[in-house]
Amino acid sequence: MKKLFSLILALLFLPVIALSEIPYDQLAGLSKAQKTILSFNVDIAIARKENGGNSGMYSYDLNMDLMDLSLEELRWMFDYLHGNADLPDQPKKETILSRHGIEITESREIFTKENRLVFCLYSTIAQTGRKLGYVMQVYNPEISLDVDNQRLSYAYFYMNCYENAAVDDLRNRVEEYTDVLIATLTATYPDLTFDSMWFCWKIPAIHPDNLYTATFWCENSESGIVRGEGKGVLYQ
Repeated sequence: MKKLFSLILALLFLPVIALSEIPYDQLAGLSKAQKTILSFNVDIAIARKENGGNSGMYSYDLNMDLMDLSLEELRWMFDYLHGNADLPDQPKKETILSRHGIEITESREIFTKENRLVFCLYSTIAQTGRKLGYVMQVYNPEISLDVDNQRLSYAYFYMNCYENAAVDDLRNRVEEYTDVLIATLTATYPDLTFDSMWFCWKIPAIHPDNLYTATFWCENSESGIVRGEGKGVLYQ
């Protein structure tokens, strides 16, 4: 019994391990005023840690109790808030473009003629298709451009997918390829407004001649261009 009581006491006096991690993204987004207040609170938390205190020191800007951090983490945060430390490099989040190794070069060109924009869109799609591997264009895009507002009421793209796979796999691939093309176009031409896009896919593995084996009508919404439900032979 004495041994058990001694073990409990020993556990009670073990140093507390920090349960939280420094929220680097939130730190990077703080205003100057928020950093000043946080610096004051971090200084208090450090003093409490150094003197063995364990009362809380909550930060509403970081939505956490600073006392959950270790003394070393608090000292680093104090240095960062005073300009004496840099944020560590954070791993980049994977996107649908980075997954396929696609890098975007923005175009800020103001298009005054449709044929010039058709050429640029074709070139962008062609480069993206080479990255995707099994994707090519069949014809030039068809567009309707409002020059004054740099707005496309529609843009039709005619694509080939040369993959040979099961129907379900082809559906998934063509849907992702369509999403990649949408993301590439909207990121490459940020000054253009696309009201709608129509992607028509010829898939020889499903039908050797049908230019509309899979089609997607994609419309602009508050969150950007949204791919509609797939239609065509691939979905029958």
